Amino acid sequence: MRERNSSSKSQAPGWNWTTLMTLLWKTSKTRTTPFSPINSQHQHPATPVPCNMHTTNILSVNMRRQNVTMHTLLEENEEDDILCVQEPWFGKIGTARKDTAKDGVDVLGGASHHNWNLVCPYFNNKQCAKVMIYICKHSRLASKRRLHPVRTVPRLDIVRHHSIMITDFHIQHKSLHIINFYHDIEDKTCLSTLTSLDLDPTVPTILVGDFNLHSPRWSPRGWSPSPWISGFETWAASQSFELATVPSEITWRGLKSE
Repeated sequence: MRERNSSSKSQAPGWNWTTLMTLLWKTSKTRTTPFSPINSQHQHPATPVPCNMHTTNILSVNMRRQNVTMHTLLEENEEDDILCVQEPWFGKIGTARKDTAKDGVDVLGGASHHNWNLVCPYFNNKQCAKVMIYICKHSRLASKRRLHPVRTVPRLDIVRHHSIMITDFHIQHKSLHIINFYHDIEDKTCLSTLTSLDLDPTVPTILVGDFNLHSPRWSPRGWSPSPWISGFETWAASQSFELATVPSEITWRGLKSE
């Protein structure tokens, strides 16, 4: 479920949770005004500013592999701390030396920006990364630019797939799993890999992404369910997930055929 030219956005919930895991995302309204320009890039004190998950904004957005659009988001976004991107731009970012290659070999990666740290999933020369996470280096809440206290740990030990990434976020003494997922309907391993995961029920987890799935639980009335929806719903229930979007509210519109 997505919202075109916009995104799904959630504010990380508090830590006195009555449920161990929360599913998906809370949908934001479409932004109608441009982002404010970024402040001066000088003066980066090393002292972290007080922060917790109550004040952490998480943005989920499909960038449709657009390089310029991705760089614009990184340059102008002052509102969010964590960007969960599906279908990011991914391509050649440099050349590495190799004795057996006269012209070297391509180094692949995503768009970079001095204000954001980039975390990538597992990928190789044949499987490009279809999800990425960007973490803002500086806190939005400080009057002066201060380093953001969030610490990230990519969990390639849990899943190694180019369309799924699990990242641990640590702020102060609290931890949070964020699963960023893109369902490429041409690749049957995407959904099967996700639904094969048996997650730790003691770690609060947010699952965000572009699922390309219709279900009576969240789609408008009368829409036909996707053929893969039963397996996904069964897995989500087994992992104690709860839907955080508004049922029947469309979060993305594509072409007339989508």
